[in-house]
This record gives sequence, structure tokens and C-alpha cells, in this order.
Amino acid sequence: MINININKDWIPFITIAVLACLLLGQCSRASSLKRDIKSLEVSVANAESNILAAKDTVDMFINKNNYLEAEIKTFSYTNEQLIVNNKEVTEKYIKALSLNKKLEGVKILLTAQLKAKDTVFLTTGIGSDNTFIFKDSVDFGDNNTRIIVLDAKINNNSTVSGNFTISQTITLLASFVDDNGVNRMMISTKYPFDNIDIQGIELINNELNIYRKKSRWNINFGLGYGIYPAGSTLRIAPFIGASIGYSPKWLQF
Repeated sequence: MINININKDWIPFITIAVLACLLLGQCSRASSLKRDIKSLEVSVANAESNILAAKDTVDMFINKNNYLEAEIKTFSYTNEQLIVNNKEVTEKYIKALSLNKKLEGVKILLTAQLKAKDTVFLTTGIGSDNTFIFKDSVDFGDNNTRIIVLDAKINNNSTVSGNFTISQTITLLASFVDDNGVNRMMISTKYPFDNIDIQGIELINNELNIYRKKSRWNINFGLGYGIYPAGSTLRIAPFIGASIGYSPKWLQF
């Protein structure tokens, strides 16, 4: 049997409890609205950045430190957006880099196409046995080198046979920079390439922009009414203190 005796002493506690519930509900709705607005702002900013990236071309120049530098704006996609809207590009990266099909854990995708053309002038002597060796080496600096060795022989039928070896060392430095809200990718080297074609794709972790409710234990401090055993009956009485509770997802608002 439960005895509930309501009197005027209950009124302040009931009023406070109702107001507290209303306030918590309002705060929860306001917090949820802020999260939705923030997520929308991020989506709009990414869409605007992608439009600028699509219109951008590679800018190549020699910087003040005598490095050949190439810059371009980068794209920003979630994993799902890239997989659905750019299937061919996605499959190319997955195949070339042995990535997982959902691109889980992947942060940035980078493509760089480098073109170089050079002319080497041959000047060497020919031995009595019709053999000759030509060597040419260039050090462009910062571990960028090119070594050419031609070891050959002129045959009796006026043909040339031998070995032609090219050894190259190329060092590339890359960076991704947030330039006033626009992401830019930069590649730099001392190797004198004729052209550098680059593309950068930043993969956004969609989970960072979506609030996920989690079931959790919590400790609360407050006041309210509770049901207490009193002999063979239960009574309702006010309390002030701490409580431990569990909040499942379906009860959160």
C-alpha cells in the first residue's frame, strides 16, 4: 500500500522540479540546435572550398629560398561523399595504396605528376679499341641529384652497343595549410622539373561533425522527491543530495 499525502509543503518542491525539467529540456534543445547549425556551417564551408578547388590550377614558382614550389587548393570530402561521387578516383587510390574500401583511418589523399626534360651534351674520346665512356653528374641541392653514365663501343658495322645508366635522387617536401579557411597543398623541391601537377583531397571524419548519444552512468547533485519504505508502506518525501544514475540513449533528449 502506498500512502501519498499532498499538502502545501510540497508546492515549492513541485514548482522547482517542474521549472528544472523545463529548463533542462530547453537547454537540451538549444544545444542540439547549435550542433545542427555548426554541422551545417561546416558543410557549407566545405562546399564553397570545393568550388574554389575545382576552379584552381597549379601555381609554380621559384620561392625566396630557391626551391621550385607548386601550390593548389585542396578538396574536402567525407569518406562517403568521395566513395559515392568520385568512384573512379576512389578505386584508383584504393588499388594503388592497398587501402580499405571504406577509407577508414585515411586523412589525406595526394597525387603528384612530375615532368622533367633535360638535354645532355656528349663530349668524350674514343679509345683504340673503339670503346668510350661518358659521365655526367649534377647536384641540384637538398639531396636532388642526377648521374648519367654511358659505357659503349663502336662496332665494325658502325653500330654502337653498351650500357646507358641514369641514377636520380629526388626529394619532395609537402605541406597542407589552412589559408583563411581555404586549404592549400604545397610541394617543394630543388629538382628542376618542367611541370608539377598535383591534387590533394582531405578526408573529413564525419563522426566529428555528428553528435552521437551514448548510454552512460552519471552522478547527479540536486533536490527532488523520492519514494521511501516506511514499515509496510511507501512514503514520498523530499530529498537533497547526490545520486547515481544510468541514462540510456532512448531516454536522452
